[in-house]
Amino acid sequence: KAGEDPRQLQKQLSAAIGARRELWRVQAKLEGSLRSLEAEAERCRQGLLAGGSDSGLAACLATKEAAARLGIPVHGALFELFEAEPVFHAAIETVASSGLWQLVVDTDAQAARLLEVVRREGLGRVTVMPLNRLRVNEQESTSWPEGVVPLLNHVRISNEACAPAVRQVLGRAVLCQSLAVAAAVARSHRVTAVTLSGDRVDRKGALYGGGDASAGTGSGKALLSGAQRLLELHARLTEHGRLLAEVKGRLEQTEVNCQRAQAAMHNQQQSPKGQDW
Repeated sequence: KAGEDPRQLQKQLSAAIGARRELWRVQAKLEGSLRSLEAEAERCRQGLLAGGSDSGLAACLATKEAAARLGIPVHGALFELFEAEPVFHAAIETVASSGLWQLVVDTDAQAARLLEVVRREGLGRVTVMPLNRLRVNEQESTSWPEGVVPLLNHVRISNEACAPAVRQVLGRAVLCQSLAVAAAVARSHRVTAVTLSGDRVDRKGALYGGGDASAGTGSGKALLSGAQRLLELHARLTEHGRLLAEVKGRLEQTEVNCQRAQAAMHNQQQSPKGQDW
């Protein structure tokens, strides 16, 4: 503005330029972090893909994203609804198998809406568990032999409202100290028995072991830990994307401020100092 103090205009311009420089620095840092997270997420995804588990997880994550976009309430995938120490992951993976990717909702109406979205958008194969339809047969209280405990004893359910879904998948399994004990208790108590290494004996006596423990991942802890890590990375990517968009918006406004300050300086320099008559 004509007549405005040049020193004040210069101060405003310097402040705008400084703010722009700082936002450029923050933007570059966020973009670098975003690239690193994307690379790590892709490595994690490829690891799960190598184990043959990616398709179910990918469909699960895609369906969750669609549900969030369309406002369909979803508690989460089963593997998000409980916690366990890594030493128990192989046993949990063996018992739950693809049930880890099942999505939990409150009602069958929500489940129907979700499945319609899956079909319409071609998101893959997804199983949805409506809590109002679950009728879980609780494991009868019994005196277990030495070296046998219910698998649920080593699981911490994050949301008690979703406990029926976790119990539906894991509630009829026991953890045994050895395969011999597992075989005996599976026959005597008609339960699914599993060892820490992931060897499993079902109620009919069929034994599953070796690579089956981790669904082909080659590591008893890779499936569950990998899925949880991928979910965490997706959340961080979403947050970084939000922050980056916010910084870009602030940067655009700062550019406007710089241009205004520069225009004001130019006008000040071009305005006549006075007029001789």
